[in-house]
Amino acid sequence: AVSIAQSAGMDIKGRTSKTKGELTVKQGKVSGSVMLSAHAAGKHAAYKWQQGTDGINWIACNPDTTTEAKSEVDGLTAGTAYYFHFQSVLPMKAKKNASSKNSAQGEGNWSQPVKIMVV
Repeated sequence: AVSIAQSAGMDIKGRTSKTKGELTVKQGKVSGSVMLSAHAAGKHAAYKWQQGTDGINWIACNPDTTTEAKSEVDGLTAGTAYYFHFQSVLPMKAKKNASSKNSAQGEGNWSQPVKIMVV
């Protein structure tokens, strides 16, 4: 098949691997909803979710925090473009030195926003 395509003057491209982005946003099951899916940050991580219509001003999604790297957001206005981003939060971790206190791994950086037109 490759030789036939090449003899026809077609270029052959290698296989490309599909990598999941930091945040994926897809239409939800009902109008006015979306499914958010983040790259998992760890076994005990939590995730904060925010939305906005301009990519600059943000409000908390409902729910605003989950313990899974995914969330469904509903109550959105169909026909409106929304931006979403997330922040992972890692739990407190005890230090090995008994004389020191617990240290927080804490909040990560906010992800790059992802835009979607809600239907």
